[in-house]
Amino acid sequence: DQADIQWLRNKEKISRVVRLVFVSDWQKARFVEEFGLPPEKCVVLQNAVEVRPENRRWTPDKPLRMAYTSIPYRGLSVLLDAWDQLRPADAELHIWSSVKLYGRIFDDRPYQNLYVRAASLPGVEYHGIIPNPELRVALRNIHFLTYPSTFQETSCLSVIDAMASGCRVICPAYGALPQTAGKFARLYPFLSDSAEHAKLFAQILAEEIRNPWGGNCALAEEQQDYTRSTYDWSVRIPEWQAVIDMLKEPQ
Repeated sequence: DQADIQWLRNKEKISRVVRLVFVSDWQKARFVEEFGLPPEKCVVLQNAVEVRPENRRWTPDKPLRMAYTSIPYRGLSVLLDAWDQLRPADAELHIWSSVKLYGRIFDDRPYQNLYVRAASLPGVEYHGIIPNPELRVALRNIHFLTYPSTFQETSCLSVIDAMASGCRVICPAYGALPQTAGKFARLYPFLSDSAEHAKLFAQILAEEIRNPWGGNCALAEEQQDYTRSTYDWSVRIPEWQAVIDMLKEPQ
């Protein structure tokens, strides 16, 4: 439904495209269905990040630190509602979020009420945004990525960065999030009603605080191994090169 991709409905333009690259199987299937794209022109090359060579050991030291690292309109209001309901003891919520991520011309004023509310809640700290290398360092000290997404992600770099940093991801089974997170996230059914979504998220977060990773914290290191073998640029660059080399061959 994004304005910038409506050209995909133009059959003449699509006829001049050799390959359409998608970042998840879910995205590819949805675009083929919505735009009537020729499947033989479509290929999936997932997103990629820089994954450290060494794993972080996940330990439930106090305070437990949660993070939200997406755009404000993708679930921050639901998270703040859930946090207000739960008000967990010995826990912090760190928020890195701003539409200025997309550039200085983007206006944060429509979301100021969310940032003000965040500052008013106990245990919540709003950081704005920082460069991605700095965020990845900060995530190494975060226990949970708390992401009650209200947006059909086509992939999710916020989730991938958190996985690479050894964070336990809590998010709905919505859009491509199940494919992105594999077996490692605490997934739950998506609810379109924001009040019910916040109530459910508060319950699930309480469960994770009591029993992180379902009692198997060793999954954190398995998750980092998986992220390294699936999303690191050392894996993705050869895949891109293979596609480019194939397209350079005489047809």
